Amino acid sequence: MKSDGLSVDEYWRQFGEVRGKAQWSGNGYQRERESSKVDDDGNVGQSSMHLKGKPHLVAMPMLPALLDVDTLGDFRDERVHRARSPNIYEGPMLLVHQSPPAHSGRLN
Repeated sequence: MKSDGLSVDEYWRQFGEVRGKAQWSGNGYQRERESSKVDDDGNVGQSSMHLKGKPHLVAMPMLPALLDVDTLGDFRDERVHRARSPNIYEGPMLLVHQSPPAHSGRLN
């Protein structure tokens, strides 16, 4: 996807970089699964309270170029496999479980 001639990566890097990666970017969360470890609180997986209520974009084969965020549901999972650092969720106002595959050409 391009906007004003910039790729998504180029656009995102305008907001800063940390260790060669776009600031506020990362692998995101992983859904809880059988291999999730028991956390310090005695529950399987990690708490996702810092993600709850954020707009959540569910993975689908083709996404529209423009999204109406008012149509997105909120993130509701109580626990995740691995939540990652809360800092990567501060900048974006949208959680994406799985990005479109690069081979689709939608991110170039």
